[in-house]
Amino acid sequence: MKKIIAIIVSLAFAVSLCACGGTGNEKTDDNTKTETAAVIEKTEAANDQSQAETTEADTDDPLAEDMAALEGIGDIEVSEGIVYVYVTIPASLANGVTQADIDEKAGETYQSGKLNEDGSITYKMTRKQHQAMLDSTASAFDDACKDMLEDTDTYGITAIDHNDDFTVIKVTMNSDTVGLGASFAVLAFYMYGGMYGIVSGHKVDNITVEFYAPDGSLIQTANSSEAGY
Repeated sequence: MKKIIAIIVSLAFAVSLCACGGTGNEKTDDNTKTETAAVIEKTEAANDQSQAETTEADTDDPLAEDMAALEGIGDIEVSEGIVYVYVTIPASLANGVTQADIDEKAGETYQSGKLNEDGSITYKMTRKQHQAMLDSTASAFDDACKDMLEDTDTYGITAIDHNDDFTVIKVTMNSDTVGLGASFAVLAFYMYGGMYGIVSGHKVDNITVEFYAPDGSLIQTANSSEAGY
């Protein structure tokens, strides 16, 4: 569960990296993937260190802190104009970015940006730039799914397929049952679909996760709307 939370939290920061990381002429998809992977690694390391340093007298709750960070995802706002798309990142995900940082890095990734009084940042993007941001977000999700596929002992998953907007996710198991690890992964899939909808500007009401046996028969279906997500 800790690794899933680390991946989800890193995706929140990946959106911020997509919007404000790198200089105009240096930003590439490969750089974004590298930055995202680095954030995932740092997040996991921070969680490991936090767990190691926890004592009986320590009242901090790392899991609660991670979940609080996730709440900031829902505060991302996207509005579409005729020519431009405006993406507002809440202060909780802004990571101390200054107006000077925003102005310096404007260019290929976004046209301009404004540091608002509440600490949030509103980026002005062309539709092409916004699509690149969506592509990078989708790529980060796919990389997280690959990690699950590689950890067969934990998840028992052999294939993960999804539609373009991550609202329907089909998971193939290595047996006829859905184990504990795969059950936890459902929460990550809900977050992937929900976050993609937020970043795209089209929030969704439901994410469907379907589990299939090796022979292709449906084992069970989970819906985020029924779970309160």
